[in-house]
Amino acid sequence: MEYRDIIYYDKDARSKLISGINKLANAVKVTLGPLGKSVILGNPSGGNPTVTKDGVSVAKYVKLIDPIEDMGAQLAKQVSSKTVSAVGDGTTTSTVIAQALINSDQEISNVTEFRKGMEFAVGECIKILSLNSKSCVGDKEIINNIALTSSNGDKDIADIVTKCALVTKESGGIDVVMSTSNKTTYKITEGFKFSRGYANSNFINSPSTGQCILDNSIVLTISDKVENFRDIKPILSHATSIKKSLVIIAKEFDQTFIDVCARNVKMGNMIIPIVAPEFGENAIYNLEDIAIYCGSTVATMAEVSGGSDTVRLGELSAVTVNKQHTVLNGSTNMKEVVDRVNQLKNLSKESENDFDRKNIDNRVSQLSACTATINVGGHTESEIKERFDRYEDTVGAVIAATEGGCIPGGGAALYHTSRIFRESKGIFVKNLISEDFNKGIDNVLEAICSPIKQILINADIELNITRDDFNQGIDAKTGKEMGMFEAGVIDPLNVTVSALTNAVSIASMVLTTGCVIESPIMNA
Repeated sequence: MEYRDIIYYDKDARSKLISGINKLANAVKVTLGPLGKSVILGNPSGGNPTVTKDGVSVAKYVKLIDPIEDMGAQLAKQVSSKTVSAVGDGTTTSTVIAQALINSDQEISNVTEFRKGMEFAVGECIKILSLNSKSCVGDKEIINNIALTSSNGDKDIADIVTKCALVTKESGGIDVVMSTSNKTTYKITEGFKFSRGYANSNFINSPSTGQCILDNSIVLTISDKVENFRDIKPILSHATSIKKSLVIIAKEFDQTFIDVCARNVKMGNMIIPIVAPEFGENAIYNLEDIAIYCGSTVATMAEVSGGSDTVRLGELSAVTVNKQHTVLNGSTNMKEVVDRVNQLKNLSKESENDFDRKNIDNRVSQLSACTATINVGGHTESEIKERFDRYEDTVGAVIAATEGGCIPGGGAALYHTSRIFRESKGIFVKNLISEDFNKGIDNVLEAICSPIKQILINADIELNITRDDFNQGIDAKTGKEMGMFEAGVIDPLNVTVSALTNAVSIASMVLTTGCVIESPIMNA
């Protein structure tokens, strides 16, 4: 056996990385726009292939034989994954911009200055985009148009996502799951919903629905395991005296305690023990969220045994419990709930871990007191997967637009941003550092025109915009100039900003690479 190293330096290293990025980007960019083409992904296990127009699905599938080229492809995937993690959409746009940036044909003497120029240009472009953005909170028409654009013109997807978005509003509480049905359905759930139900059927008080349905309850939230029924008797007495049910949400319950609660229910004392959702550290966080929603505090058993005067109890107008889920309704503590939601949203933005960010976003959805679940169906596994990907992209785009505003779509906003920057470039770059710095600016201004060019290439249409109006673009289906907002071709500002920022970040990394080393490989 013989081992050999794979090491490339400077231009050779960059050339290999760029080759890999180009191979991935060329596969991804054919999907861009309303007339984007489908990509067929083979099934490694020999089953049915997957047909998709989702750029990130195509990117995930690409694996190149050459190890250095594959490094480049993996870097390009980072553009997609970072963008979709941050804003849920814009993966293909970010890949197209990144490809244009790394294929600059400019002669560069100082790569560091070139990179600084690109970063400067990004900051100025974001300012221009932001100045020309519009709010779309609660605007059914704009939200529906954004959904249509993101779903590649699928009216069914757009309509369902729009209905869910208008109900959940700024909470972003929309879950997309795959269904075994051949139909796609959606369900709106009002209130704080979590995945824990009653301990056994003895707690059912509505036989026709198989649920425990309570009105006017007080809520006790406990961080410990609840073992001795005597410890909660003072609070149960308080609940009985004011003629309210008692809901206890705790880390854990002893089986004997549950049995005593069930006997009390038979005697007319409605006392329902529910285990807090999640495990470990997440269980504590979720219990704190529940307490904030209910208006209680998370108490210890030592505090509980002291009676109702020593702990803060929550109040709810309705509680519905079935075997799998609990839904809390009627919080009287909404100011603290809003504060908690804003705190979690900021925490989500700062998180660099995808798993942690998803958990935080789920908590935001629960606290926002209204969630929607879209169950994506289809006739085949491939159809369900393809539609699921488009639903996820569409939901991400709509949530991003609701949070950050919207801009003309179809690549028009970036095209006009490039034009406006070029027209005022003399003001921006007067007395700036170097020629390479300016080349970096030019590289960005050229690259951000690539999305509209690619959309029109996929539609076999030439780029020809005659009016210097930020809202002016081209209908990819007809080739005619039009106002993008009026035509309903709209993009979320956050998606475009994220795509641009991530594309420049990866391009800067590649263009400043001096050496690439692959793990030693073995030859027979």
